[in-house]
Amino acid sequence: MKYLIGLDGGGSKTKCAIVDSNGKLVYETNGKASNFLILGVDMVCKSLFELIDKSLNEAKINYNDIEAVLLGTTGAGRKENAETLEKAFLSYLNKKGKKLNNFIVESDAIIALEGAFPDSSGSILICGTGSIMYGKDDSGNYYRMGGFGRKIGDEGGGYYIGQKALNVLSKELDGRINSSQFGNILMNALNVNSDDELISKIYNENYDIASVAQIVLDCANNKLPQAIHIINDATDQVILHIKAMRKKMNAEELKVCFIGSLISNKNYYSDLLRNRISTELPYVNISLPANPPEMGAILLAKKRLRKEK
Repeated sequence: MKYLIGLDGGGSKTKCAIVDSNGKLVYETNGKASNFLILGVDMVCKSLFELIDKSLNEAKINYNDIEAVLLGTTGAGRKENAETLEKAFLSYLNKKGKKLNNFIVESDAIIALEGAFPDSSGSILICGTGSIMYGKDDSGNYYRMGGFGRKIGDEGGGYYIGQKALNVLSKELDGRINSSQFGNILMNALNVNSDDELISKIYNENYDIASVAQIVLDCANNKLPQAIHIINDATDQVILHIKAMRKKMNAEELKVCFIGSLISNKNYYSDLLRNRISTELPYVNISLPANPPEMGAILLAKKRLRKEK
C-alpha cells in the first residue's frame, strides 16, 4: 500500500494528514509551526522531520511507502523560497539517514484553494495575520490578489487592523486627539500608560501587533466608534480584493470561501463583510470549503504525481 502526506503549515502549528492509495484517511495529527521565513529554515526542517517521523512511526508506515509529501506553508508563494526549503529538508533527511520519494513545498493559500474547490472554479479570501486572495478558474489557472506583506499590503488582515488601532492609541497618548474608552481598553491590554511605554512595548519587546485585532473586534461588538471605523476600513479593503479578483478571473459568478479566524468566525467584521457582499456584490456566492487545507495538499500532490507520469 502506498500513501500520501499533506501538511498545512501555519504560524502556530502544522497539521498533518496521511491517506492511503484509496484516499482513505489513516492518520492525522498536529506539529510545531513551519513558517520558515520567521522561524528559519533549520528550525523548520527539524520540526517537519519530527512531525513526519513520529506520524509514520505511529501509523506503522515505512518511508519508502510514501509516494509524496506536500507541505503548504506561509512564505512559499515565491518559487525560490519554496525550493530553498525543499532542498534544505531533503538534505536534513539525508543526514538522518532517511529518504522520501517526493517532497514538495507550496503556498498555504494554494493548498487551501485546492481543498476548498477540488473539482470546480472558486476563490478563497484569507484574513489571518495578513490577507490574500487566491482564485482558480475552470481550466485550473491560478490567480492571486493582495498578499504583499505587512510593510506594503495585507489590508484587512490582523496586522493591518492592529496597526490602525495602535495608531489611534499613539495619538491619544500624544494628546493629538481626545482620550477615549477605546484607548483606555488598549492601554490596559498592553499594560502601557505613556507614549514611551508604548514605543518600548512595540519596538523593544517585539509586541504581536496582529493580536490587537481581537481587541478591536471585541470593541466593535460593543459599538465603540473608533473600532467600528477601523473595521469599516478593513472591510472596504477586502471588498476591493473581491471586486478585483472577479475582474481578473473574468467570472460572471464568483464563489468565495472565507478562511482565517478574523472572517470565518462570527464577529462584527465577518457579519459586516457578509452583509456588504449580499447588498453590494450580488455576483458573489459565499461557500464553505469542501476539504481542509491539509487535504488540499494531498489533492495537489496527486495532481503533481499524475503530471509526472
